[in-house]
Formats: sequence, C-alpha cells, structure tokens
Amino acid sequence: MASYTQPCDARVLGRVLGPKAGGHMATIKLTEKSLEKFPLPVDVAQAYAWDTEVTGFGAVIGKTGVITFVARGRVAGKGERTKVKIGIAGRADGRTDNRVWNVGLARQAAKEILGSLAAGENPNAEKRARLDGPTLRDGLELHVSNMRADNCSQSSIDTITSEVEARLGRWLDRPLVELRGSDLRAIHAKITAEGKKHLANRIVRHVSAVWNTLDNASDDGLPGKNPARKVKRHAYVPRRKVIEDLPAWYAKVQTLSPVRRDLQLFALCTGMRDHAACHVRWEHVDLDRGLLFVPRPKGGEKRAFTLPLAPGVVRMLRARREENGILFAPYGGDHGWAFPSLSRKGAEVGSRTHGRDESAPIATVIPVAESKERRRDPATGKMALYLPGLHTLRRTFLTVATEIGISELDRHVLANHAFGTANVNATYIAQSLDHLAGCAARIEAALWDRMGAKPRAPTKGRRSRPGRARR
Repeated sequence: MASYTQPCDARVLGRVLGPKAGGHMATIKLTEKSLEKFPLPVDVAQAYAWDTEVTGFGAVIGKTGVITFVARGRVAGKGERTKVKIGIAGRADGRTDNRVWNVGLARQAAKEILGSLAAGENPNAEKRARLDGPTLRDGLELHVSNMRADNCSQSSIDTITSEVEARLGRWLDRPLVELRGSDLRAIHAKITAEGKKHLANRIVRHVSAVWNTLDNASDDGLPGKNPARKVKRHAYVPRRKVIEDLPAWYAKVQTLSPVRRDLQLFALCTGMRDHAACHVRWEHVDLDRGLLFVPRPKGGEKRAFTLPLAPGVVRMLRARREENGILFAPYGGDHGWAFPSLSRKGAEVGSRTHGRDESAPIATVIPVAESKERRRDPATGKMALYLPGLHTLRRTFLTVATEIGISELDRHVLANHAFGTANVNATYIAQSLDHLAGCAARIEAALWDRMGAKPRAPTKGRRSRPGRARR
C-alpha cells in the first residue's frame, strides 16, 4: 500500500472526496485504491473513511499514514455503541495465517464482528475480560481437582496433565479466553502433521473439558465460545491391530526378563488395560478363589470391578509372587507390586556402581513403567518396537473370545467396557463369577492352543536380575 505524502485540511478533504465527506469523516467505497488516494488529516488527529458496502466498517487514517480497520455498531439488547479494532493495514497483527490485513480481509472480519454485536455480544468486553481472566493453568488445576473428587483414575489425570503441559505450554499462563478457534486449529494441524491424529483429537478434548469446567465454575461463565467448537476433529477409526502370529510373539516373549515376560502373558490372558495390568497389587489378588479386584480402572472408582482369573494365570501369579521375593529381596521385596521393576534413579545392588560406592542411593521398587518392548535394530542402530503394547493384547484377547463363541455380553463384562444407552437390556443381566471364570478359562485355553505352547510357571528359586524401569 502506498505511503501518504499529501496532507490535507478538512476543507480540502471534503473537495477531494466529494459531497459525502464532511469534516474529518467520509463515506466512500473502501478499496485499496481509494485508501491510497485518501488525504492525510492535518487539523485533526485522525480521519475516518466509512464503507458504503458494509455499514459500520471503516478505516481510521492517522497523520503518519497508518490505516487501522475498525467496525462500529450497537450491542443488541444493551444499546451501547462500541467501536472494535480489526487490524492495521499491511500488518499481520492478530492473525494466525501470517496474511497481512487488507480491505477484503478486514471487510470480512467486520461482518463477523457486526454479527456478534447484532447477537448481543461485545468483543471489547471479551477483550477486557481476557486481561485478568483465569489462565489455562488455573482451568487445568480446577479440572484435575474435579477429576480427583469424582475418583477418576490416576492414569486419566496423568494423561490430561502431561499432554496439556507438553503441547500447550506457551498457553498455560495466559488467560484461557485468548485461545481462539484458529489457534487451536493450528495446534491440531501441527500434531496431525506429526502423524498423531489420536493425540491431536485428545488435545482438543482436553481444552474443551477445561473450558467447560471454568465456564461452569461461575454464574457469568467465560466470555466467548469454547474454541474446541471451531475445530473439526478426525473421524474415529477403531484400531484393529491384533497379534496375528501368536507362536512368533510367544517366542519373543520368552526372551524377556521373568517379570516382563509374565506381564505380557498376564495381559494376553486377562485382556486388562495397560495401566491396570502394570499396577496389579497383591492385596487385590485372591489366589485361593482366583479373583482380582481392580479398584480404580479407567473411569475411576465408580467403575471398580472383580475379574475372575483363568487357572494358568493363577499358577503364574503364585510363582511370580514367590520369585519376586527372591529377585527383589535386596530392595525390601516387591513392595506389593505383582510386576515390579527398579527405578532409573539409584544404583542396582550388585552393580559396578554399587560395588564402587556402597553408600550410593539404592534404586527403588516401582511397578513396570513402560509395557512396550523395544530393541535396537541391528540394521539402523536405532531403537525399534520389539513387541506391541498391552492394548494390542487386549484386542487379541477379545478377538479370540469372539472366535470361540464367548457371548458379546460376557466379553463386555470381562473387558470392563461401559454400557452404552443403546444396550439397556445388558444392564439387567448380572453374570455370576463362576460363569465368567468359565469364560476366562476357555479363552485362556484357546490362546495357549494358538501359541502352540502350554502354560508354565517360572522355575522355583530361579536367580535373575530385576529389570529396570523403562519410560
């Protein structure tokens, strides 16, 4: 856009712009050319040019030639007259697409602002509220507090906390209402470009949940609309991956440490979710009755359930408890974890570090932190996936259960899936634990048959080194 070098006083301004100009205001059709020819004000600080095409859309011309696009109108239902700044010509202020403001873009923005005014919304009031409104961090803390009050699982709390902090870090200490739909769309697109569609959708859901929590926390709510409503999420496509070659999978499992080997077999033969399987504690296991109580599964304490264990799983857990006492004796035992490991911090008893300095901090016992198995690829020298995560085993468990004729309702209960509103009849049925135990035994037998092996417990008294935590 050309600079302005011809200052004019108000009388000259009127002669240049014609009969619709008066004093320091003019009504013309705003175009790039008409603004280039617009004279600079001399005897006033600013001149106004209002558009003939969109009533309420205008440009403010300063003495230095800077043009600021604005929209002006009344807030419906309140009667107050307000003027809203759109942007400065030739600059990208406030835009996320890096395009500079011109007449066409400003006119479109003006239409949206005037539409908000007609709907009774004052964008300036929203801007004022943004200056001291609650931040994303405030909303996240309140939302997590509500999740704890609702007894949501720790894994759900950890997920939203870690993902929001990692992906929305620069927004954490800014007022949440400053996060616009265009900003969230850009974040969603960036994560998608990394090949992480599920994560991209989760980030949008996190923002929506935090916004709704803050919006419901006060009578007046938050100004503006939830930015998540402006983002088109990826359609849900169920992951169908299962273990196709169970004998090959079983052969790889046998190369793992005893604890991690048993964790893989336990997950396959129970169909439990990753976090619940890794965090099994002995006080929740009744080996005599063959039952496992899961106190805080996905969905929190209100979804707690008792899972019948197949015979092979019970035998494996008996041996696991005995062997844990041997492997983790130098660390005070397994600390109640069925599948323990050692933290990365601290020295392992018997290691070179511990041998050099017996006063060095000893590694602590924690549950297995990472269930996926990775090995270094000889061809590339990089770490590669050796065995899939436990959720793939969960899908395999349910697939085999279907193929051997376990009913949908029995599979539903064994997997602890929530009942949808379309499955009302299922909520009237309560299978006995004996019946479900029989189903679990049939599924376990089918899995071992397809692995081409027989269930076996670790050798009694086997000496081995405990595994380190993997993150």
